[in-house]
Amino acid sequence: MNSETATISIPDGTLQCVTIRYDIHRDRYRLDWKFDTPVLSVPRGTTRSEIESILHRHRRWIGRRKSERERAGKTVADTPSDISIPFAGNIFHPERSGDNIRAVTADFKRRKILVPTGIGEPSSSEAIRLWILEQFVRQITGSLDIWFEQTGFHPARIHIRATRSQWGSMSASGNLSLSWYLFPNSPRTLHYIVLHELVHLRYRNHSQAFWNKVESHDPEYRNARKELKTPIGCPAWLSDLPGGKAQIRVPWEPARGRKKVSGPVEDSERIVLL
Repeated sequence: MNSETATISIPDGTLQCVTIRYDIHRDRYRLDWKFDTPVLSVPRGTTRSEIESILHRHRRWIGRRKSERERAGKTVADTPSDISIPFAGNIFHPERSGDNIRAVTADFKRRKILVPTGIGEPSSSEAIRLWILEQFVRQITGSLDIWFEQTGFHPARIHIRATRSQWGSMSASGNLSLSWYLFPNSPRTLHYIVLHELVHLRYRNHSQAFWNKVESHDPEYRNARKELKTPIGCPAWLSDLPGGKAQIRVPWEPARGRKKVSGPVEDSERIVLL
C-alpha cells in the first residue's frame, strides 16, 4: 500500500495535513482518523484531482473532527477525577483504587472505572481502553448469542474497526465489521446494530423485506436508530482503538452453523489485536 500526503484548508482557516493511502484491494474511498491524522484510503489509480475533490467535499467534516479532538484532548494524567468516560450509555469517571486490585475493573453502581494504583501514566490510559474493549466485546458476543438463538444467523468472522463512516457492515462472505465508536452507546443500541447486520446475511439491501425481518425480532428498533443520530463525544485519548483494529474469536463453529460445546471463553482471549 503506497501513501503520500495532501493539505486542505478547513473552515477555521487553518491547513490540515491528510495522509493519502492507495489500496489495490479497495473499490471505494474511506475517510477516517488514525490517531491525530485524517487518513483517506482510495483505490489504486485514483487521480490527484479526484482526491482533491473528495477532500473538498469533506472539509467541514475534517474541521469538526479536528475541533472535537482538540476539545477532548485531556488525558487521564491531566485531571484523573474529572474526566468523563462515555461507555455503554452512561458516563464513568476513573478512580485510583487502593483495594489491591491488579487490573482495571468497574464499580457500575457508582459509575467508576477503578485503576490500580500501581499503573502509572500513560499505561493507565491504555489499560482503560483495553478494559473498555473487553467489555465491548462482551456486549457484542452476548448479542450474537441471543440473535443466533432467535434467527440462526451468524457471521464467519467479526472485526472491530475505527470507522466513522458506518456503524457496521456485513460482507458478501459473511464477515461482520462493527465500528469501535459504538462503545459509548447503550447496549440496547449495539444489540440492534448487531441484528441489523446479521439480517444482511439474508437481505443484501434495505428492502421492505429487510426491515420487516428486523422488526419481527426487534419491534422497537427505531428507538435505537434515533440514539445513533445523536453523536456521543469522548476524550481523544480514548477514541483510538487499541492496535488500530481488532478481531473477535467467533464463539461458535461457522462451518457447521452451530455453537461449540467447549467451555467459556474469557473476554481477553476473544480479542485479537491486529
